[in-house]
Amino acid sequence: MKNQALSSGLKRIKKLQNKSQVFETNEFESLEVTELKKAGFLKEIINGWVYLSSPIEQEYETTSWYINYWEFINKYLKKRFKSNYCLNPEASLLLHNNERYIPKQISIITKTGAVSNIKLPFGTSLLTYPDVNNFPKKEHIMKLRGINVMSVEYALCKAGPTYYRDKQKEVEILMTSKWDFQKTIQILTDSKSKMTTAASRIHGALTFFERKEEASILKSLYDATFGGTLSSSNPFNKDAVRFLSSNKAKSVTSLKLEAMWNNYRDIVEKIGQNLTKTTFTAEKIESMLEVVKQQDMYHSLSIEGYKITDELIEKVIKGNWNPEFDDNDKKTKDALAAKGYADAFNEIKNDLKEEVSSNVYGNKFVEKLHSKWFVKLFGSSVQSGVLKASDLIGYRKHQVFIRNSKHIPLEECELLDAMETYFELLANEKDSFVQAVLGHHLFGYIHPYMDGNGRMARFIMNAFLILGGINWTVIRVERRDEYMNALESASVDEDIEPFARFVLDSIEKSNV
Repeated sequence: MKNQALSSGLKRIKKLQNKSQVFETNEFESLEVTELKKAGFLKEIINGWVYLSSPIEQEYETTSWYINYWEFINKYLKKRFKSNYCLNPEASLLLHNNERYIPKQISIITKTGAVSNIKLPFGTSLLTYPDVNNFPKKEHIMKLRGINVMSVEYALCKAGPTYYRDKQKEVEILMTSKWDFQKTIQILTDSKSKMTTAASRIHGALTFFERKEEASILKSLYDATFGGTLSSSNPFNKDAVRFLSSNKAKSVTSLKLEAMWNNYRDIVEKIGQNLTKTTFTAEKIESMLEVVKQQDMYHSLSIEGYKITDELIEKVIKGNWNPEFDDNDKKTKDALAAKGYADAFNEIKNDLKEEVSSNVYGNKFVEKLHSKWFVKLFGSSVQSGVLKASDLIGYRKHQVFIRNSKHIPLEECELLDAMETYFELLANEKDSFVQAVLGHHLFGYIHPYMDGNGRMARFIMNAFLILGGINWTVIRVERRDEYMNALESASVDEDIEPFARFVLDSIEKSNV
């Protein structure tokens, strides 16, 4: 009976999963739900709702929940409130800003019902509260990810002082990219309640961003409408400085990366300021990288879960890996990864030797060569028939997720813009330690490829270290948790210091 229920439940999932990975339990027979949960194919969100999981995923693993989070929010709100709901200003702005993390709590304004704080998996929650008087008019509501949100303009007018104080970077990005000044004027001057505080806050923000003409127009029109004198109030911290270098309109993605870089670089530069640097010759690079090659391959691949042995490394380095005649070599993913890593490592070594000898690429070193390194990294997989050559062209075509991370990499439609900005930031930076640390972090943050992003990020980091006169540095597998936690802090908590100090410590220990 149980096996039959599991079998029929799996058949039902197969039919449903093409459209959704979040289900109401009434879409299944009750025994099917029970057996699917036991087997690990479904996990409970709240009573009556489940999401698709994997039997090999441990209870503590968050990946499948983070993947399905926004789909659940969408379906649950539609089911419970139909169209009579809207994300509150702060939650709306989170989506407008394409934030790449799962919030601990999301707040929803409704037209009906009572206050409800619903606990969701892994410490997340959903707060709903009725507020008919402040519920936005239809023209101020739009959909993002299928969810009702306030327009950028309306949300910025309604967001409280805490949001402006704590989220200056986000405000600056949105007012430079998506924000419509004319619509904002309309909201502020059409409101019966005057919205004086909001108008003062917006005027202060425009003044802070040196958008004097728009600030002047806002004041003139607001004063003319309400017959008063609008005062200006800087909504940001007293010691605040701008995250963006100009008011030039760019995409949210591009502006976000620029703001992150500007926010992080001084911190990173200060942490690495006492590093001892030298000037490497081609001969010095050759000897150093030949010494470090084996342990770098072992640790870098082990970090990503490959089972790498000294015997496998020796086989690959000596050229004894032969997928054409050895079936084990052809089928073993560890061997494929090791061969690809060795090929990419050698390519980077030769490129670095050429660069220090002739300065062929200059500040565009990584931009011009990273695609070639990536192809080398997976060339063995093409050779063995695991991948097609076309799979290595361009950036990924699908969304990816990082196991157990709250950070969600950029969507595929954002990648070209993101990588263009990424290379501009690298090229304009003069400090090699900053290039290494932020080059690594932002590459992982963007996650441009379906696979190999961690290996590529470490290659990029080390390329900049070498070019800056710092030894090639191995990130050791024994420190994997510390390494991943530091990257998570940078991506989710906007704290780059743990990662910068981790890299510095790794450099210093590599030199001992």
